[in-house]
Amino acid sequence: MPTLLAERREPGRTDGCPGRRRLPSAGTDVNAAHPGTTGGANRPVTVASGARLQGAYRPDPEAWADARRRARLEAELPQAPSVLAAALEAGYSGTRALYERPGALSPAQQRRQGAGEALRYAIAPCPLGLLLLAASEKGVCALLFGDDEASLEDDLRHRFAAARLQRDDAGLGDWLNSVVAQLEEPERAARLPLDLRGTAFQQRVWRALTQIPSGETRRYGELAASLGTHARAIARACASNPVGLLVPCHRVVGGDGARLGYRWGAQRKAALLDGERAVLHEPEPEAG
Repeated sequence: MPTLLAERREPGRTDGCPGRRRLPSAGTDVNAAHPGTTGGANRPVTVASGARLQGAYRPDPEAWADARRRARLEAELPQAPSVLAAALEAGYSGTRALYERPGALSPAQQRRQGAGEALRYAIAPCPLGLLLLAASEKGVCALLFGDDEASLEDDLRHRFAAARLQRDDAGLGDWLNSVVAQLEEPERAARLPLDLRGTAFQQRVWRALTQIPSGETRRYGELAASLGTHARAIARACASNPVGLLVPCHRVVGGDGARLGYRWGAQRKAALLDGERAVLHEPEPEAG
């Protein structure tokens, strides 16, 4: 290996390389060999040998391959139909290895929180206060009610902490108008694509909610019996529903018909149910 030389000239120096100053050999304390050099005696510097440098930076083939698979997985998660599909596309044989990293978000959590995605959202006034609608490339992933824009945006950021959020009132205007029209006239149901993100159980419950006709209700116990679970589990899934109105968790009531347990308040739940029932029991117009 060629000798390393410092380019600083020193007049009168003849050590086999006139006018130049040789650096110390590997492992030598620079300040001990040359007292008074820049840095002081309290800041020792060690010169590593070439072999030791190469060893420090030698890549681990297994770690490199795992990093490549992980990068492909994170790229696939936003558009894949499931975590398993993303894992297979990225080169894994299944999903077990994906959940073995302690302290990291699981792939399912990454997908629910929008890792690597850009989500658009819009806010508009509605009969229930303010409405926030957020959408991915697949469809509506959040429909939230509130009283002020800042609180709605905070709620959205909490639900999709790993996503890039972009406000787009103009681009989502037609979808917003469709939702507001359903709130004003429940018989005009908004037909929008949905991108529901939750556990397998939550999604089972949410699909069941969409089967409850407008103007009707189901008790928590009834829904639990039909899905082979407990009423409390149904209540938790309803509370986790990110898409109000379009996934009508407001149509689930207590054992005595009480209008309780709505994420966005009992008054909004009552207003939604009353509006839907009014349409259902509206008398037919007389023939002219």
